[in-house]
Amino acid sequence: MMGNEKTIEAIKTHFAQDPKRVSHCHIFYGGSGCGKTTIARAIATEILHADPTFSIREYNSSNNRGIDTVRVITDEMKGMPLKGKSLVYIIDEAHGMTTDAKRAFLKPTEDMPNHVYFFFCTTNLTQFLKGDEGKALATRSTQWKMEPLNPRQLGKLVLRVADAEKFNVDDKVLTAIMDVADGSPRAALVALE
Repeated sequence: MMGNEKTIEAIKTHFAQDPKRVSHCHIFYGGSGCGKTTIARAIATEILHADPTFSIREYNSSNNRGIDTVRVITDEMKGMPLKGKSLVYIIDEAHGMTTDAKRAFLKPTEDMPNHVYFFFCTTNLTQFLKGDEGKALATRSTQWKMEPLNPRQLGKLVLRVADAEKFNVDDKVLTAIMDVADGSPRAALVALE
C-alpha cells in the first residue's frame, strides 16, 4: 500500500491493542481509487486472519443496497467462519444503502460476536452518515480517512510498476498519467495500462 502511512500506522496500533478495546465496526472513506477496499481486505487477511475464500464477504451497495442483504449477513454472522479466525463483511459503496438497510445494520453492529467485523467503504461519507441510522452507525464505528496520493507518490508508483513490467515511461507520459489520475492510484495504474 502506497500513501496514507499515518492512517495505516494508526490502524496497526488500533488492532495491536487489547482485543477487548478493538472496534468491530469501521468506516473507510475518501476519494475513488484511494485504497479503502484494499486496506479493508489487507486488515481482514493479515491482522484478523480471515480466510479470503471462506470468511471474507464483500457486498457492493450499488447492487445490493437493501434490507435483504442485511438479513443474509445477520443470519450468517451467527455462525463461526468455516476457515480462519474472523468473519469479515466489507460493504463497498456503503453510501448506496437504503435507509431501511442502514436501519437493519443497527442491531448487528451493536451486538456482534467477537469474531465478526464490519468494514464500510464509501466515497461519500456525508451520504452514508445521513439520517438517524447513519449517525447511529457512526457512533459504533471507528472512522479512517484515505487520502489521495500526492504527485510524487503517484509518480513513484507508476515508475515502480513500469520498471517491474520492464518498460520505460518518459516524462511527458508520466506527467499526463499524474494529471489524469488526480491523486487516485487506481486511476494512475489504469492510465498506465
